[in-house]
Amino acid sequence: MADQNGFWCVARRLMMVVFAAGVLISCGEAAPPPDIELPTDHVDLGLIESDAVAEKLITVFNHGGRPLTIEKVTTSCHCTEGAMVASVVPPGGVGKMKITVDPSRVKGDKSTKTLTVVSDDPDEPMVELKVSATIAPSIETDTTVLDFGTLRQGESAERRMRLRQLQNTPLKVLGTRIDTSVHVKTSIEEVRPEDQVDPEKMEYDIVVELLPTAPLGKMNHGFIFNLNTREGFVTFRLHAVVVEAGNPAE
Repeated sequence: MADQNGFWCVARRLMMVVFAAGVLISCGEAAPPPDIELPTDHVDLGLIESDAVAEKLITVFNHGGRPLTIEKVTTSCHCTEGAMVASVVPPGGVGKMKITVDPSRVKGDKSTKTLTVVSDDPDEPMVELKVSATIAPSIETDTTVLDFGTLRQGESAERRMRLRQLQNTPLKVLGTRIDTSVHVKTSIEEVRPEDQVDPEKMEYDIVVELLPTAPLGKMNHGFIFNLNTREGFVTFRLHAVVVEAGNPAE
């Protein structure tokens, strides 16, 4: 009888262990699934430099009871990218995603692109995030129109346009696209450091001479100077009226 009682005692203990294990397994299965949340659906990086990649970190929340795995972050344009610092966010924890905008790959001076965060959240496997930025100009000019006014035929005249570097990349003028039939001559002069707004940033004077061979009538021509900046070029227009030599110039 004692042996029989001992057997049933051991059996009861085994049943209790199995039951406890079942409870633990059931509790594990009952843990809520991963639950992703971003703090916003639109990130605005504001005004960014034109010659440097802009970066921003945002938080990724996991409100679920199981680890959240970020499988990938896709983009509508490779000028704007997103990447998780760590691809797994613990239950009830937070992760970080780095957003980058490369201004050299942006067309124009404003950008709004879409990142899509793909995860194993069963209820929201894809979350979209808009990313905006405004690209600061690389250069500035003191005018976009060189107005020569009224000239007598056979006279020559000169006008200047100041071109200034704004960003950190040294400014270079690579060449000119100009129609030689316009009867002008152009040259480029470096501005002395003591005459610059910022001695650390290049400035040039674009010098345009209207030649004595200019024909009678109104002149309204556009010119392009190629640059090493993100914009790639700068444009200006020339206005002039050439009258006969015997007529007074205004």
